[in-house]
Amino acid sequence: MKEKRNTLQKGIVFDIFNSMTNHPSAGMVYDAVHEKYPGISRATVYRLLAEAADDGRIQRIKLTGENDRYDFTLSQHYHIVCKECGAVSDGET
Repeated sequence: MKEKRNTLQKGIVFDIFNSMTNHPSAGMVYDAVHEKYPGISRATVYRLLAEAADDGRIQRIKLTGENDRYDFTLSQHYHIVCKECGAVSDGET
C-alpha cells in the first residue's frame, strides 16, 4: 500500500472538516475551506475526503438522491435525514 503523506492542505481540510458538526458534503467542506484558504482547489478537498472514506478514517454516508455526506464518528450509529431541509443528524443505536 502506498504511504500517504501528511500535507499542509490535508491538515487544513481535516481541521475544518472536524470542526463541522452537520455531516457535511464535500461541497460544504470545500465552501468552508475556500472561505479561509482560497488557494485549495475543489478537486483537492473532494479527493482528500474520498481517500479518507476509502481508507476508513472517516465515514461516507450515502443518501438516496443526495450528495454523499461525511462523518468523523466511526462507531456504529444511525443517521436521520430531515425530509424538509435535508439536515443529517446522528440517531441512537
